Formats: sequence, structure tokens, C-alpha cells
Amino acid sequence: MAQSFIPRFHDPRVRRRCEQALGFVSACFHTEHARPAARTWLDRRLGQAHNPVSAWLRSNLLVCENDTYDHLSGRCKTYRRDTSGMEYVRAGLAGEFHGTRLQWSQQRRRDPESRDFHAEAVTWCRDAFVAELESLRFEYQDKSDRLWHPLQFVRRPIKVAIQVDAGLGHHYDIESAALTLLLQHSQHIPLEIDADGVYLRGPMDLWLWGIQHYLAHKATCRQQWARDLEVTVPQIKEIITALVAGARISERPESAVFSMLGHDRARLQALREHAEIGQFRRDLRLMWDYLKWVMPRRRVETRRGPRWQAISSRDKWNLYFRLERSVLDQVRHYLRERQNPCFLEHDGWATRDPIDGTDLERHIAITTGFRVIIDQKHY
Repeated sequence: MAQSFIPRFHDPRVRRRCEQALGFVSACFHTEHARPAARTWLDRRLGQAHNPVSAWLRSNLLVCENDTYDHLSGRCKTYRRDTSGMEYVRAGLAGEFHGTRLQWSQQRRRDPESRDFHAEAVTWCRDAFVAELESLRFEYQDKSDRLWHPLQFVRRPIKVAIQVDAGLGHHYDIESAALTLLLQHSQHIPLEIDADGVYLRGPMDLWLWGIQHYLAHKATCRQQWARDLEVTVPQIKEIITALVAGARISERPESAVFSMLGHDRARLQALREHAEIGQFRRDLRLMWDYLKWVMPRRRVETRRGPRWQAISSRDKWNLYFRLERSVLDQVRHYLRERQNPCFLEHDGWATRDPIDGTDLERHIAITTGFRVIIDQKHY
């Protein structure tokens, strides 16, 4: 039905829905790579799939890259935006064409400049968050030790433009937040000895060369590793983040790292055999060997007797989220004391007034014990 259906663009309600849908997809989805999207989120922004207009918008604006939904892990389907379909919807709204997409694709002239949907995305963001952008008071949902806000899901170029336009022109984030906080947390584990003087657990006091080398030379390592694996720097950053959280290097189709490598077995083998990345992975395993003893675990009954439940990647992410939140709470307190409005985004934030990064780093070290480096960008 979606292939032959043509919305009535002269109807103000239909027109409004199409404009909002085009702006939403322009703001929140990428052309090159897919992102997970929950059905409830898409229903709220595009309308429910059984509605003809909503079904037409989904079929033309989005491409489903992975239609597998796992309710146990919470893994959602992934989507990327369909640029050709977005041009078709925009042509219909502009009154340039009112046929089916097949007819339009046969008659249209290709214009490289028509692929820019920045204006639609910015307009949608301003309409969706107008009250909060004017007051600079953002309402977050506190879930899983993180503060969530819909603006966090907007693509970075659009988000930065919106924030700067609202007066939030000073942007900060913690460099290598996940690895830095997890490594230092493993070094802060209290020493425990039982009544007989037997060592139970204690701080990780080893020099992990692979991790320390990466933290000291992040840009160089990312560029070199990306060249060695024939991937982009953003891709290698995603792979590193996955490895920090315990992702395995496997050829299983659902493997996160294998998916990031485009399911290319040659690149996966190159990742396995890479000397520096191999040392980095061994150090990560050693770090987690210390951390797992301070993580909450459950004993489960099996046919062979009780055993400790294995620590999952989600458990590791939850530990990081708790550490990250402890730092972000101090950042929030620091900014409130100085009456500096801000927008928070996990390990980063944007402020109205510039702040002294060194002073904030000192405040975080005193209140949380973590020594972090704050990266700054001013627009």
C-alpha cells in the first residue's frame, strides 16, 4: 500500500505531520550508518505504523538495516535515513511532484545540493524543544544511572547549531571517559584481608602499558589503528569503546565488533592479529579481573551446584554509568553554584558561560577521587 499511496498534501494536518517527520529523520538519523530506534520512539515521532500516512513516511524516510529485535537484551532494530526518499517527500511538500516514488525516481533530475536537510532538521529541533531552549532549563529522565533527554539523540552538527543559537556556546567533555574512570576505579579498590591474613582483593597496582600508551597517545593510536584495519577513525573509536565494555571478537552475525567492521572477515582477522590492539585487549581483561570482584553478582543454582553468574557486557556498562554519573553530579553541582545554565550529555556538557577547566578538574578530583582531563570547544 505504501508504494501506491500518495498523501493529500493540501490537508494541513497531513502536511504538518510530513514536515515534522522529515525534520525528525533529518535531525536524528545518519545516511551512512544505522542507529537503534525503539518502536515506541518512532511511533511517537512518525505515528503508528498501521496509519497509512505513517506507513508511507516510514517506507520513504527510513531504511531498516537490522530488523532483529531481542527483548531479552533490549537490542532494538537499527535504521538509517533514506536520502532519496527524503528528497521525494520534500518534493511532494514543495508541490513539485505528486506521483508515486517509482514515477518520481524515473523523472527526477539528480541534484547533489538537494541532499542537504540541515534546514529541516534545525526547524524541527527548534519547534520540538522551544520552551527548554528559551529558558535553558532542561528536564531529564533519570534512568539506569544516566540523565536522558531527547535532544541527546540529535545528530551532533544539528545539536551544536541549536545549542549555540540558544546561547550554549561553550562545550566540554571528559577525554576517554569510560576507560579513564574504569582504570582509576580498579586502582581505588580497597584492600581486604580476612581474619587469617589471606589477601581477598585490593587495588590494581600494575602498569598496564597497552592502556596507558593509548591514553597518552589517543589521536595517534586511533589514526594508526584505523589505517591498519582499513576503517575510518570514527569506526575505530566505536570499536575501542566496545572493547572497553568487554565486547568479544567473533564472527557471529550479531557481534557488535563484527558489525562495525562491516562483517568483513579479513578485517576481523587483522584486528585479532594486531600487536598493539592485542596488548590493549589483554590489559583490558586484566583490568576487568580486578573490577569484577567489586561488582554485584548473583549466585545461581545449576545442575552441578551453585555458581556465580557471569558478568555481562551490560553489567560492565552499568558500572561505567555509575562512575560517570558520580562525576556528572559534581559537574552539575559546580555549575549550579555558579548559576551557569547548561545542557548535560553523559560525559559532556554545554554551558552559557565559559568555565575554568582546570578548576573543575580539581573539584572533580577532590569530590570523587577521579583525575580527568576536560576537553573544551568554544563556538
